[in-house]
Amino acid sequence: MVLNTPNLVAFWDFQDRTGSDRVDKSRNRFRLREVGGPVKRIRPEEGAPFGKFAADLKFPQRFELPRAEMGALNIHGKTAQVSVVAWIRRRKAWEHGKPKHANEALAGVWREQDHKRQYCLFLNIKSNAKMLPKQTDEKVSGHVSGTGGASPGHPWCYEVSLGATPVPWDEWVCVGLTYDGRAIRSYFNGAFDAAQGYNPYEQTEGIFDGGPDGADFVVGHSDVKRQANNQFVGVLGGVAVFDRALTEAEMKKLAEPVLRLKTK
Repeated sequence: MVLNTPNLVAFWDFQDRTGSDRVDKSRNRFRLREVGGPVKRIRPEEGAPFGKFAADLKFPQRFELPRAEMGALNIHGKTAQVSVVAWIRRRKAWEHGKPKHANEALAGVWREQDHKRQYCLFLNIKSNAKMLPKQTDEKVSGHVSGTGGASPGHPWCYEVSLGATPVPWDEWVCVGLTYDGRAIRSYFNGAFDAAQGYNPYEQTEGIFDGGPDGADFVVGHSDVKRQANNQFVGVLGGVAVFDRALTEAEMKKLAEPVLRLKTK
């Protein structure tokens, strides 16, 4: 299903063994490295979206792909489009004193300290530039930056679409973002999760070009000073990236593996 969706750039199903690179199943064969310690391969009792196994991320574990090896994952430009989809099971209990309700970066190209933001699928971003100071949380958050930097007049980037549905704990869900060059959209279990003023979010500047010294592609955190930041703690069943804005019908199709797990 994922491999047959047009414009696929990368797809990891996390069937690989603990201690090994996670090799994507597209023709690009991108190799994610474990960072912060070995990421345990587990076999969930209820099953996993794309096989028997999934990756169990605990703080400060995450995956990274160096920028020099990103190739087609370096999506950028004024007319660029992107979709990021993740099949996840959040964990509420954080370790080592980390907050229980922090921002959670799932996958993308996003480095904050030197303005090298491009695109990244998050959870739990609390607001966007047009809705400040209003806040929402626990929602699917699709970040796409046209400038790489912070929003004007603010310390952080708030170009983000925020869904309406809180992402639950301890159950499989499919979350995603699409960007068609005009607006960012957040999806929850295959449905466009419309929220007035929050989702969709108009962004017509395209995707920033980080250049040779731009951010790496990261999974499970955002790239800040080469340390774990905005950490996702939980189980990863899959991550996919496309260089096109997928349709809602396509997003619904991609959510089917977790919907089947819910009916078992």
